[in-house]
Amino acid sequence: MNCESKVSHDGVSQALSKQKAYQFGDFKLLPEAQALLHKGQSVTLGGRGFDILTLLVARAGEVVSKADLFSHVWPDYIVHDHNLKVNVGNLRRSLAELDPAAEYIATIAGRGYKFVAAVENGRPAAARHIASSTSHHTAPPQVRQLLGRDDAVRQISGDIDQPGYVTIVGPGGAGKTSLAVTVAQRFCGEEKAIAFVDLSTVADPRFVVPAIASALGISLGLDDPIAGVIDVLRSNKLLLIIDNCEHVIAMAATIVERISAEVPGARILVTSREPLRTRHEQIHFLSGLAYPDQTIALSTTDAMQFPAVQLFISKARSAAVSEPTEDYIRSVVSICARLDGLALAIELAAGTASVLASSSLEGLFKDGFDAMGRGARDAPLRHQSLEATLDWSYRLLPDREAILLGLLSVFSGRF
Repeated sequence: MNCESKVSHDGVSQALSKQKAYQFGDFKLLPEAQALLHKGQSVTLGGRGFDILTLLVARAGEVVSKADLFSHVWPDYIVHDHNLKVNVGNLRRSLAELDPAAEYIATIAGRGYKFVAAVENGRPAAARHIASSTSHHTAPPQVRQLLGRDDAVRQISGDIDQPGYVTIVGPGGAGKTSLAVTVAQRFCGEEKAIAFVDLSTVADPRFVVPAIASALGISLGLDDPIAGVIDVLRSNKLLLIIDNCEHVIAMAATIVERISAEVPGARILVTSREPLRTRHEQIHFLSGLAYPDQTIALSTTDAMQFPAVQLFISKARSAAVSEPTEDYIRSVVSICARLDGLALAIELAAGTASVLASSSLEGLFKDGFDAMGRGARDAPLRHQSLEATLDWSYRLLPDREAILLGLLSVFSGRF
C-alpha cells in the first residue's frame, strides 16, 4: 500500500469511527456510510435490504409495522406485500450466512417484524450514567426450603461463574423462582448483593426496561436506562435475578443478551417457561421432584426418602397424619406420580389432604383433581390453583398451538 492510499484508508477509518454505529453480534451497522460490517469486512446488501435493516435495528426490541417499513423503504410508492417479504427473506439469509447460530429478525404474525438481537448504540462512554455502588436494589422474596434440589443448586452455582447468563426453564409450579433465589443466596453468602426483578406483573413488553432499571435503582429519566444497569453490573458484585420472562420473552431476551454481551462477567439468573434462545444463554431444565417408581415395592421408610413424598408430607402434616401409615404413603406415592413430581401441584394436593382423615386420601383424587383446594392466599395468583397456572401458559400460545392443544386434549395418555 503506497502512502497516498494509506492516508486515504486512514482518513476513511477515522470518518467511520466518528459516525453513529450500531453493534449486534459481530456486525456493525453504519447508517450514514450505508455500510454493514461483519468482523470488519464489508457485507453486500441491496439498497432495500439495508433500509429495512436500519429501521429494524434503530427500533430494536419493538414491533415495526409493515406500514412503517413501507413508508421508510418505499416512500410515495404503492408496493405489494410480496416485495417486503422477499427483501426481508434476502436480508435474513445474508445475516444467517455469516452468523447461522443467531436469530436477528422475528416475524410477528399480523403485525410486522422485530429485531430481537441485542444492539449496542455507538454512544460515547462518557454520556452513560455511572451508578454508584450504593444504588438501591429490590431484594428477592422469601422462599421455602428446597427439597431434592441440591444437585441443581451446585450445577447452577458453577454455571453462574461462566461467561453469559443462566436460564432456569421449566413448567409453571416447578419451583424455578425458589431455586433461583436459593442459588443466589448461597452464591452471594453474607454479601446479600441480589437484585430481583419480577416480570409477572408486567403485561406490556415496553415496561420490561423500566422494571429492570427500577429493581437496580437506576433512574428512569435516562435516555438509556439499560446502560445504567450495565454500569452497575460492571462495577459491582451484584447478582441479578429476572423472574418470569415467558410472556415478554422477546424483549427480555434482547435486554439480557445486550447486558451479557457488554459485561460477560455479569452474574444473571433468568427464569422462564421456555428458553430465551440467545447466544450467551446457558439453559438449566428443571424437572419435577423425584418420586418412587410405583412398579417397585418400597418400604415406607424408603419411600419417604424421595423429595416429592417429603414435600407432600410436610405440607399435609396434621394430627391425622403425624405417623403416616403404609397405606397412606402408598396413596401419597400414587398422587405424586400422577402429578409428575410438580412441586406446586403437590403442595395444592397436600393442602387439600391436610384437612381430611388419612383414610380418605386414597379416594380423594381418584377421579381427578377437581377437589384440590386453592393455594396460599399470599401466593401469586397464577400459583393459587392448577387452573390458574395452566391458564397462564395457555394464554401465551399462538392461535395455531392453542387449537392443536385442544385437539390433543382428547387423549388421556402422554403424547
